Amino acid sequence: MNINMKQLVSKSIAVCMLTLMLAACNNAKQYTDEKVSNEQSPSSITQLEPAMKMQNDQLLAVYEQYELLTQALISGNSKEARIASNAVEAGASQLLGGTDIADKAGAITATSNIDEQREAFAALSGSVIALVKQTGLRAGKLYVDYCPMARKNSGAYWLSRQSSIRNPYFGEQMMTCGEISEIL
Repeated sequence: MNINMKQLVSKSIAVCMLTLMLAACNNAKQYTDEKVSNEQSPSSITQLEPAMKMQNDQLLAVYEQYELLTQALISGNSKEARIASNAVEAGASQLLGGTDIADKAGAITATSNIDEQREAFAALSGSVIALVKQTGLRAGKLYVDYCPMARKNSGAYWLSRQSSIRNPYFGEQMMTCGEISEIL
């Protein structure tokens, strides 16, 4: 009877262990299936912003280069920032009321130091925001974002098509530092 009892306890333990292992595997599979499902359908997670159109097509072209500049600063790529700011400068020089933007973009083009580029970007952004407000949008929206820590805690603004914050003043160091200040 003693041997039968030991065998029964051993078999019971084995069955319990097997049940626990199968349950754990099933939970892991369910989590993996949910993760794959979410990765395959990102539209259910993130809503895409509607297309934005400006009243002035030349300003839209300048803004598109401004976006490339913003992305370069976010990623900390000073070479790409210089290329994009050069395009902003060239486009803005042909734009009615764009002289100020062209001059401020030229300050970014003139340096390869990412910190200096980010400092000059604050001035450029102020001018771009002002001209976009003055000119207006035909469709969609733009976000005026604000980082209170930029420029040694003086704060700085920038424009974005996305409602999520991606900070060009700090990039990877503080990617989400900031808030939406205004919606145009």
